[in-house]
Amino acid sequence: MAIPDVVGLNQDLIKIADRLTGGPSHLQVIPIVGMGGIGKTTLAKNVYHHPLTTDAFMVRAWVTVSQDYKPQSIYTALLACFKQVENESSGQEKVHKFLKGRKYLIVLDDLWSHGAWDDASICLPDDGNGSRVVITTRLVDVATYAGSSSDVHRMRFMGWDESWDLLKKKVFPSSDCPSYLVHIGMKISRRCGGLPLAVVLVAGMLSTVLKTGFS
Repeated sequence: MAIPDVVGLNQDLIKIADRLTGGPSHLQVIPIVGMGGIGKTTLAKNVYHHPLTTDAFMVRAWVTVSQDYKPQSIYTALLACFKQVENESSGQEKVHKFLKGRKYLIVLDDLWSHGAWDDASICLPDDGNGSRVVITTRLVDVATYAGSSSDVHRMRFMGWDESWDLLKKKVFPSSDCPSYLVHIGMKISRRCGGLPLAVVLVAGMLSTVLKTGFS
């Protein structure tokens, strides 16, 4: 099954999917790093929900960590994904026990510190069964701490053509862009600086303006 067509992320999707479903059997960490708005979370979500991924892992979990995390909040979020409740065991112990022997994929989105990785990774067993952990972070040092410099997937800025394609797709999802708007649309997309989030936000405003103008 092919990777879905996501403007500006096709090659990234293929690379991450290959690393998730292939490679060595030991537990691997795949850090995705880049500035805010560049598409880290979008990339991780598209791979996480792809049928190739859902078929490859017995267990999957997505946890948004953020800057003001608490260790217990990570364990509680993981257990909620597993549909498990905490009992007399600590959250950390129960997560480890649940994952033991299972092939799993864990996504830790928006990781900001070495400590957050230490608190999360302590409950993730390595049973040599092809389990994977994906992290997204803005910080290169956090990415290399969790994985290594060779493991890091660095997000790139979108090209002008990709930015324009994404803007058109968002503003005119079911029709072509009118010819009289092409020139100004291309100029606007270039002003977004290659950041997908900026393109999406601008597209939302433009869609509102166009609907209001033609209503």
